[in-house]
Amino acid sequence: MSFVRYDLSPNEALATAAAALYVGQSHPGLMALDARTERACSVNLIERAPKTEWLYAGLESYARDVNRDFDFAIDGIGEPVQFITYREGDHIGWHMDTGLGSAASRKLSISLQLSAADEYAGGELGFPDGSFHPFARRFGATICFPSYVYHRVSPVTRGVRRALVAWIHGAPFK
Repeated sequence: MSFVRYDLSPNEALATAAAALYVGQSHPGLMALDARTERACSVNLIERAPKTEWLYAGLESYARDVNRDFDFAIDGIGEPVQFITYREGDHIGWHMDTGLGSAASRKLSISLQLSAADEYAGGELGFPDGSFHPFARRFGATICFPSYVYHRVSPVTRGVRRALVAWIHGAPFK
């Protein structure tokens, strides 16, 4: 799938996981995204603050590098980073990360894998063409794609999957 970029940065993933354990506000449970999409997972928001600036700066630097492939007009992370936990049965249905309100300016979606492949089954980040890269399950794998691309996380069937999600914002598409 040419519009998805896969990278590996295990040190950043480890640091990100550690930060998410003590930072954020928990919003567990089921949340409807829209009439067709369901979201079942736990979300911790990691607000931009002096103690998390390193995380935001690292993700924004990564996004600038990846954006060489896309050449979008980007500014940076425009909303709190999400630390998402999927337990057995948790999932996110088919959706795009763009939308109304603050989601309208999302350009790039970043998912940083914080679980090792053997810690869970199911829970794949998938795309409509059925593509999935086995690398994406590795601890520290970083997946980046345009926010207008449909994707989902299939139901977790065993264990726990954790991921960090961020959206890079910018001027509206023309």
